[in-house]
Amino acid sequence: YNPETGVFIRIRSKTRPDSIGKPAGYITKEGYVVISLGRNSYKAHRLAWLVTYSEWPDEDIDHVDRDKSNNKIANLRKASRSMNCANVGLRSQNTSGYRGVSFNAQWGRWFAQIIVGGEKRFLGYFESAEKASEAYVSAAKEAFGEYFPS
Repeated sequence: YNPETGVFIRIRSKTRPDSIGKPAGYITKEGYVVISLGRNSYKAHRLAWLVTYSEWPDEDIDHVDRDKSNNKIANLRKASRSMNCANVGLRSQNTSGYRGVSFNAQWGRWFAQIIVGGEKRFLGYFESAEKASEAYVSAAKEAFGEYFPS
């Protein structure tokens, strides 16, 4: 493992000798690098943590830049599940253009909500999506600190 590049290089292989000296693993459809060792497969960011700190991470490992294939040790940090989930972009089904903001057609108003520690918190109704987003961002910064991408 090279902590500067985040890449694992294969040093031996019983089944594919032509892979020796080449980057180990493959990228999943979710974007993670996975490395097979014997009959087991491991996400490379968790292996990088193990190799660097001599401990198997008991929590999630967050990619600071949100690039799931960037396994440079400087890009990895321990995180609770809630904190890890805070460091994500907009979901593909998002229609408001803002995280945590939705439109209530019945009331004709925008509302904001946030999930912290598995608990959904309603942040209120607002006249605009922008005002609802401000409420969400404020709550997210307070709840997640550096894990919330600004």
